[in-house]
Amino acid sequence: MKNYKDKIFLFVKDQFEGDVKAFQGYIQMNKLKLEDVAKLVGLSIDMTIRNMRRHGIVPYTELSNARKEYVCQYCGKTFYNYKHREKDSRNIYCSIKCRIDANRKTFSYKKFRFDITKYEFTKPLPELGDYTSITGFRRKQFVNRDKINHFFFQKGIVDEKTAYLFGLFLSDGSIGRTNTSYYIRIGLADEDLVKLISKLIDSKYPIKVTHFENKKSIYILRVYSWYLYHDLQCLGCGERKTYYANYPYIEDDNLHKHFIRGVLDGDGSWYMHNGSLNLSFCSNDKLLFGITKVIDKILGITPTSLYYPEKGNMKTFCKIEYSPISTIKIRDWIYEDAKIFLQRKRNKAYDIKIYYTVRDVADACGVSVSYIIKLIKEEKIDCYRDGKRIKFTEKQYNQVIDYIVNRKKLYPAHFPKYSWLYRFNN
Repeated sequence: MKNYKDKIFLFVKDQFEGDVKAFQGYIQMNKLKLEDVAKLVGLSIDMTIRNMRRHGIVPYTELSNARKEYVCQYCGKTFYNYKHREKDSRNIYCSIKCRIDANRKTFSYKKFRFDITKYEFTKPLPELGDYTSITGFRRKQFVNRDKINHFFFQKGIVDEKTAYLFGLFLSDGSIGRTNTSYYIRIGLADEDLVKLISKLIDSKYPIKVTHFENKKSIYILRVYSWYLYHDLQCLGCGERKTYYANYPYIEDDNLHKHFIRGVLDGDGSWYMHNGSLNLSFCSNDKLLFGITKVIDKILGITPTSLYYPEKGNMKTFCKIEYSPISTIKIRDWIYEDAKIFLQRKRNKAYDIKIYYTVRDVADACGVSVSYIIKLIKEEKIDCYRDGKRIKFTEKQYNQVIDYIVNRKKLYPAHFPKYSWLYRFNN
């Protein structure tokens, strides 16, 4: 305990031989509230609060009437939560770990809210690749055929490219039509992946960028093709697909991992929990049921939990999670010999650093953190926010370095002479 000359320090020194833990136990045992501690040491309430915070001492507080006591149905531990959450599932288990462990033992495919005995994979319609319905004026409009490969999905899912892109379109893309045209649209935060998609389908349509303040920019590819629209619908990716999306019928078992990787890059997530890597999918329940059945068939792995949110209008939306051990097996399987994937999520799966903080930029340039924040507020450098934290991608990180180096050359009097400048100049 630091030797501050305050009354609480002197009181603890005289009565408890300087043992703060003993004084804290005395407070809890005798149920001394803040007012009681203030009278005991002879201070005002405000001064008592300051001194207690200085030494890490807390007064006794009774359980609020707005909270209620619950018992964890898995480990039996007593915990407290607010009464307005009585109908929420978070009152069943005391922690996320207990919920996952309990669901691991009790998981059953019967938890899905549809008749799984009648489930079937979506087979391609017979009209796939048949364009005889295009007649008259629409056929004359085929003059833009050089702008895109209209027949990319003509034969269905036959290789890694078609399997991955269909999974990505089914999870994160959309199709639609206007009075005179049919279009396919996909928007992602990763520019390189959008460019790769554009290259795979031989698209010459421009990639548009939507900027958000202090957030990642979204790169949007929108192509016009009745043929792609027709083939995607025949494969099961139609308009407003979110409500009825289903796992497609794939003959070649080697293509399942490419399709699932496409869905993962759209609606899946790798995340760390208690130091372990976990995997989750959020989508339509029939699509997720198909994914779980395929993974169970190939790898012999089942999810640890299935969760339907109680709030929201979409009753078919659900989330599945896999345990850390199962996650590692799935990760190694879907990225084995993979040529097309979202680099950001692969880096996260293999614990590769994919972002830089303000401190990283400041240390690399030899400037203060406040100087970097000032540049961000003046909108002179690009970044994005992850919650309250400001982060930079690798591309943004290099741009910031170049910007500060150029400012040093233009305004040398504004910067002290650091050795970092010569490293980047050389």
